[in-house]
Amino acid sequence: WIVDDVLFQARLHPARRCGELTTPEVTRLHAAIGHVLRTAVSAEARYRDFPTHFLIHARAWEETPAGASSTHCPHHPAELIQKHYVGGRATYWCARCQPAPAGWMPEGVA
Repeated sequence: WIVDDVLFQARLHPARRCGELTTPEVTRLHAAIGHVLRTAVSAEARYRDFPTHFLIHARAWEETPAGASSTHCPHHPAELIQKHYVGGRATYWCARCQPAPAGWMPEGVA
């Protein structure tokens, strides 16, 4: 979940390759790593205590505070959170906040 939230906070699609990031994107990624980790430590990793703008609430945790609304982007309430596999790992993102790289297709979709 940490990777999903870091990329969400940095507004980067999970299929983006590190070597292709621009300098401003690397700066956002670096800031997001610190922000997500500091938040996790301060909440003692209790998911229900994470801010509502975190993507972790889109996962199916028993204590998700937002209920069904957690399946939507916290910044764009009409946008459903996407779940696909990237590199063999389930990942969550907002297609509007984190646009896919050109030509990207989810694994298993032809």
